[in-house]
Amino acid sequence: MRFETLTLKASPNQYLVAPEGLCQNAQPHLISPTYEMSAEALEDLLAAKLLALSRTKEAVRAAGDGQRAFVQRSALIGFPDTLIFQTYEAGAQASRVAIYSRSHIGWSDMGVNNRRVNDLLAQI
Repeated sequence: MRFETLTLKASPNQYLVAPEGLCQNAQPHLISPTYEMSAEALEDLLAAKLLALSRTKEAVRAAGDGQRAFVQRSALIGFPDTLIFQTYEAGAQASRVAIYSRSHIGWSDMGVNNRRVNDLLAQI
């Protein structure tokens, strides 16, 4: 997935965090903060936090570009939600992240994607 050309859907069952100016076709719900660590360290930390979540597995991963995809299934019915992130260098020992979390089924997610992403960011 290319964050630069991402277009958000009309439905509210998605949440986007991105560095300012990264997304040409979408307005992020939140501008990514800058983290005092390398992009590689941020990638590893985010992946570890996501894999620690219940019902979450990593999808196929493209090597070396800092982008990773995860699928988390809902507790009751097992509906899939996807969370994709990509880390970016932002100077010496600094990085930022773009995260797109969305539900695949239904119109509303009752804020699940928003909470998932903000809970993840709060752990960094």
